[in-house]
Amino acid sequence: MCDPIVAKFDQNEKEHERRRGEKIEMRPYDAVALLVVLLISLLDGHLAIECGSNEVKVQKPNVPPESNGCSKPEFIQVAGEEDFTYCCDRHDACYGMCGSDKQYCDKDFGRCNKAMCKSVFPRNNQCTSAADTYAMGTMMFGVEGWNGSQEQHCVCIPNTPPPPPADGVQLTAEEAHYVALVDDFYAKYGAAKEGRKPSQELVLSYTRTKKLPLYRLYYDLHKKYDAAIKHIDGRVGRKPPRMPEKKAPAVEAETEKKKEL
Repeated sequence: MCDPIVAKFDQNEKEHERRRGEKIEMRPYDAVALLVVLLISLLDGHLAIECGSNEVKVQKPNVPPESNGCSKPEFIQVAGEEDFTYCCDRHDACYGMCGSDKQYCDKDFGRCNKAMCKSVFPRNNQCTSAADTYAMGTMMFGVEGWNGSQEQHCVCIPNTPPPPPADGVQLTAEEAHYVALVDDFYAKYGAAKEGRKPSQELVLSYTRTKKLPLYRLYYDLHKKYDAAIKHIDGRVGRKPPRMPEKKAPAVEAETEKKKEL
């Protein structure tokens, strides 16, 4: 007679063999939990670049933000997931904005995903749940990616204002840097548009009128002109679905920003 313990062991081994190589489909929050377990070891806790007392941290010129698309272990499937690459590109770009608030980037990613569910994938009733899972994943284990992007895209410059203008507004060192940065950005990616604010006026509208950090301006530019986001690794050559222009997720004064940029 077969030992029942041995028989049970053999049965389990056969079941494991049958399942080996199969993809795992998980509930959204189960998937996030497993992703955290898989990736937590990558977090070494190092801080993003820090500048000296007489320096200011700004966006590094001529180093475009990069996106590798939506990075997730291939063997994990989130129920209801769609191709959120359009939003992943924006999220990667936000991480690459020097001085960006990680929490803001992650929340904006969630807004983008949900907007895609509504406008691009309206027939998928699990899409919103999957969008929440993707956003939660970045909140829980995106620290290393954010730190790495900050180190790649930040540079310290002397906190010395430019010479005072004969007639006009005295800029800070940071403002002057971003004026030059926006000028260069438009020269490369922004088609001429009647009514667009001059770069200096646009920079001052963020720092002095809206009281917003300048990474928000540079991020808004990359959302509007996303050809400026460099595709790397598995993102190269792909043509994912895009958000219809009129359906883009709303952020503070989004309509007004589009008129300015």
